[in-house]
Amino acid sequence: MIENMILYFDYAHFNASGARHEFVFVLGIIITMIRRTISRMLIMAVSIGFAIVRPDLGKNKKHILNFGVVYFCLGLTQQILIDLAKVHTGIGDRWRTLLSIPVAAADSGCYWFIFISLYHLITMLRVRQQIVKLAVYKTFTKVLVFSLICATVFSVYHLYLTASHQVIQHWKIWWLLDEGIWNILFCVIFLAICFLFRPSQSAKRYAYSQLSTDMADDEYGLEDDIGNVELQPVETDEPLFALGDDEEPVVDKKTAKVD
Repeated sequence: MIENMILYFDYAHFNASGARHEFVFVLGIIITMIRRTISRMLIMAVSIGFAIVRPDLGKNKKHILNFGVVYFCLGLTQQILIDLAKVHTGIGDRWRTLLSIPVAAADSGCYWFIFISLYHLITMLRVRQQIVKLAVYKTFTKVLVFSLICATVFSVYHLYLTASHQVIQHWKIWWLLDEGIWNILFCVIFLAICFLFRPSQSAKRYAYSQLSTDMADDEYGLEDDIGNVELQPVETDEPLFALGDDEEPVVDKKTAKVD
């Protein structure tokens, strides 16, 4: 809502005066990039099982934070050049194209991290036979695969129209290729996360608090069946072990047989 409000005032001032308000213009781009960066960091955190399989991010926290800083800086610079090129013809497509390469590389690295993490997570859940968690993360993976396919198709079509100089002929759908598709995919993934991990009665079946020993079991290679062993009580008045003899049980003289 904050992002849309700032963009509304930016375009309203642009329509009224014919010039962009520099402060509102830059602030709108910053808010947009913050939203994009946080959304990617959120998906990365979900893909490693944060709050479901593990209580914290662990060593991945540093990787996620570093990615967020790099992606924010690259995306902010690219987005400023893209928006300035709409009102200043002096800014050519060369710099925008050059900046799109590292941004695309950062996005590719993000997707690689997400799918590799999900692969290891799903494999671990399948081995440990945690069916409920496994079903949730399989559904989440399908949503991400669908979004990746859509993003790839629209990106290829976007590059084709740009390279063939057909942007003017397709100006009616250009908003969808340039900005709309990314907002739609973000909403789809965000709604999928909200739906799959929503608070409910069934959510208790895969909440981390219900399986608090998962991380310790993973670290030391313990099995889930250990916690299912039941101790049977022994009904006897005689002591099972005597002092000074910790290993051998005390023999009942009345019932002992002498060979």
